[in-house]
Amino acid sequence: MQKFTSFAEAIKANNMLAVKEMLDENPTLIHSVTPEGISMVMLAAYHRYSKLLEILVVRKRHLDIFEASATGVLREVERNVTKNKINLIEFSPDGYTALHFAAWFGHYEVAKYLVTKGSDINAVSKNDSKVTPLHSAVAAGFGDVASLLAERGANVNARQGDGNTPLHLAAANGHARIVQMLLEKGADPSIRNNEGKTPADLAREKKMEEIGRLLEGK
Repeated sequence: MQKFTSFAEAIKANNMLAVKEMLDENPTLIHSVTPEGISMVMLAAYHRYSKLLEILVVRKRHLDIFEASATGVLREVERNVTKNKINLIEFSPDGYTALHFAAWFGHYEVAKYLVTKGSDINAVSKNDSKVTPLHSAVAAGFGDVASLLAERGANVNARQGDGNTPLHLAAANGHARIVQMLLEKGADPSIRNNEGKTPADLAREKKMEEIGRLLEGK
């Protein structure tokens, strides 16, 4: 148990040297998971440690569909789907689908493949965030993925756990182009979140007057 804890901590600390040394000593550590069921690859992905991820992906060789979608390894996504199409609709231990991960980490080709193969474009995460893949893409600022999802029929007015729509997230994060795209796709700027705020309210709280005016049609 001590080695597992040290390996996870080395990953959290982005200590590539320690990670390499531990894997050289015990290659099975690559298959470790946290008490919550999160793999070491996903742990590094959540921290967006790109260089460390390269090491882990090479060492693990075969990724599950969540890891492959989060890291953008299309061939591994394809392998998982070919092996069992149920992977398209399964949820990760922390409540997300493969499409959520492709959207959150901005992997356009993976997202396109998953949608084409039948992933639920409006899947709601099984956790308190209650986000859809479109929420994920917009929050992370990946306009190309957000546009893909919107064009393929994603609900542009879906409300996540706190009541925010994708338009709220785009406005709050200053993503003007995504705001414009969502409006063109039918997003409703009058929807209020659980705090009673519209997307324009969130934009103005961040001193983004241009986006506020865009949302109010001025």
